[in-house]
Amino acid sequence: MENLQGYSQYNYLICLYINSSGDITLLGSSNRVLELEDWMNINSEDLMDGNLGLFVKDIFPKFFELHSKTREQLSPIEMLTLLSILKYFKDMKVTLASRLGLLLKTSQIIVVPPAVTNWDMHMLRALFLESEWITPMEHQSKLMLVPFIEANVNYLQIFHKGMGFFKRENKYILLYMQPTKEGNKITYTATCFQNQCANEVIAVSKRLASSDFLLVPSILSSRSICLPKPDEAISKAIKAKLAILRNNYKLQHGFNMEDGVSEFEVLQIETKLTEMLFWAKLPSRFVGKTIGDILPSIDLDRDQLQYIRDYQLDQFVIELAHDTNVQQHTKAVCDFLETSMDEYGLKNAPDGVHSIILSCDDRAFAIGLHRFYIQKALLQAKIIQPGDDFTTTRYRTPYREGALQRPLKITQMVNTLLPPLVHSEVFDKVDLRDGKESNSILLPLNSFYLQANISKRQVSFILNKVVKAPSSQTPVELFTVQERIVDMNSILTSTSDIMWVYYQRLASEGCLDELINCCQEHENNTLSLDHYECFIANIRILIDSWFRNKESLSNDGLDKYHLISINKDCTCALKMSHRMLLEAGLKPAVTSITEIIVGTTLSNDYFGLYPISVLFVKGSIDFIDNKFTSYSLGQYIQERLRTLFQRRQPKLITVFVNKETDDATRQYLVRGSYKQISSSTYSLGLEIETNRFDFCYGLLGEYHSTYTDLPGTYSDLKQSLEASYLYKSEYSILNKGEDLPNTGIRRTFYFPECLHIKIVDILPVHHSSALRIAAFSITTWDPEALHQQYNAADIHERLSLKRE
Repeated sequence: MENLQGYSQYNYLICLYINSSGDITLLGSSNRVLELEDWMNINSEDLMDGNLGLFVKDIFPKFFELHSKTREQLSPIEMLTLLSILKYFKDMKVTLASRLGLLLKTSQIIVVPPAVTNWDMHMLRALFLESEWITPMEHQSKLMLVPFIEANVNYLQIFHKGMGFFKRENKYILLYMQPTKEGNKITYTATCFQNQCANEVIAVSKRLASSDFLLVPSILSSRSICLPKPDEAISKAIKAKLAILRNNYKLQHGFNMEDGVSEFEVLQIETKLTEMLFWAKLPSRFVGKTIGDILPSIDLDRDQLQYIRDYQLDQFVIELAHDTNVQQHTKAVCDFLETSMDEYGLKNAPDGVHSIILSCDDRAFAIGLHRFYIQKALLQAKIIQPGDDFTTTRYRTPYREGALQRPLKITQMVNTLLPPLVHSEVFDKVDLRDGKESNSILLPLNSFYLQANISKRQVSFILNKVVKAPSSQTPVELFTVQERIVDMNSILTSTSDIMWVYYQRLASEGCLDELINCCQEHENNTLSLDHYECFIANIRILIDSWFRNKESLSNDGLDKYHLISINKDCTCALKMSHRMLLEAGLKPAVTSITEIIVGTTLSNDYFGLYPISVLFVKGSIDFIDNKFTSYSLGQYIQERLRTLFQRRQPKLITVFVNKETDDATRQYLVRGSYKQISSSTYSLGLEIETNRFDFCYGLLGEYHSTYTDLPGTYSDLKQSLEASYLYKSEYSILNKGEDLPNTGIRRTFYFPECLHIKIVDILPVHHSSALRIAAFSITTWDPEALHQQYNAADIHERLSLKRE
């Protein structure tokens, strides 16, 4: 945990994403909620140092090359190159700090290298140290290297519908294609990996380590193949196909086409069609279109050219794939992938490769035709599934979000595991080790536990978090996270109804004769609703008297029958003994209590999302004075709860509060003495273009009974043709240091001009150490329709408390 505590000092993420071409993109986001900001986009071909002929794309490979040498081995030019790279990075840091206002001291730096590269973390750290982005004294977590494959997998997991298939320990292959430096060949790299728990999680929590909270790709093997670019083969196939169409048309119509169409026109058609097909992003969209549709600038209406104009474009593209040279290229790729897959057994086997991921640089392969033929060949070879398409690594793709998943989740984990920040108090030492066994109950710091207090008509629950662990000198200090009450029928009411159903079942089975006394007049009558009303009134009186009887009963006394009248006008009655009441009535009745406790504890709607370590059960059936009944039911409740939890939550410790355990549990059976406060300020900011100088909005009171205007400012909009003014306003919904109740806070804003209502909720989500900001909008301008919209985001931050 010590290694991860360094994450608590950061509040911002700076991400440097370098693509295969060497372009550098600088992005930023809070480390509490993913909200990306683009700071810089630096082109790989930008000149970094004109005197030395250095380009942006040279920065990282050149630095790694030169830094691997000693100072004595560097030539004067190499020394100048190294210094120029460091100066460029220092200038970039100054720009971030001065122009953009970013503070590197409280920012974590994430670097995403190009695809299919293996950067040395020590080399990367040297670059950022020598350019003064980081200092030797700062924690190692200050700089994080996120491999491209990790960013790619996270991106697919989050954003691609139908592709969220990455499972723990399963094997996958990433096929990445990129051009060589010379540009005349393509390198296909197949990297096999399996998702495993991140080392940062393994070091902290066994529970999280066994979950899918943070999985990262672990590379098993990587191999490459280099093939000539198929562009020339595709171009030749296009010309050959047009020639075949032209010859077929001549044979069919029997006249010399050269008389009507010049060779220049034929060449123009070939060139233009090749250009259009090569730069088409999605050849699959050609369905239903003809060649004439994509060549509007060429006159194809003459009889001699109609064979081109009316030819179906999708059919033309598919037929090109049958060209021998094109097939030779795609087959080589298929064979290469199949060889990679064979290394790990059959694809459908549990230990085999489960899926293939296709990826490429969008700038190098903007030509969709190439990708289309590779994808089609892999699909025909049953290497990929329908719908598997290439993802690209350029032009604002969401790889950035994928790259930030690890630091975001680690920060979330750290905020959850670290003890709360207590206002005006300082903890001398943070110890997150599990409490050792002792005669008393010692719950560790930051743990959650639940109280279930059973009373006659309800079970009340209190969920507490340990703010300070107890010691020999000081008691435990607690924060009450949540309280819930679940109503239920009293045991007396439930038992009475259960016994009536029991007698009815015996009657339906023909087994009631021994347990009923009937008068001569009603000897053959069956149990009815009239009997029920009389029975319920009398059995409650009998049960209540048995509950209040403190005398001990012998075995004979327990089995002695007592009559319960079922008809006030005669002597008809049902028989019941103490033991029958216990087994057939009371135990089923208290079973429902145990099911309420187990269901509420494990339900995600109540406490199921919290890592509860201990459940204290208090109250039981103390209101029953009869020792035999009270003891029997108490034991039954304990056995039943242990059985139910053993099946569904075996690690949960259940402690029953009684005379023996009272001393050990007393300090935990209270409400906490702390309340939550906000560690940040949350505001609603508005910028609205309007033609009205009297535009306004305001705050609605509780139950919308009052309305209060909120202040704003106006400025002229000289450049806008649609509005005259820009209205700005900012309202603080929750200020730093203000109380945040467990039920959250709500503010309702009303915009009279457009009949619009916006409701903003700020809710604590303690199981993930977060605040949920939820915004609900209602527009009523259309009298026939009500327009609604809901958005929510979780902001992960460390819990802040102060004493009540």
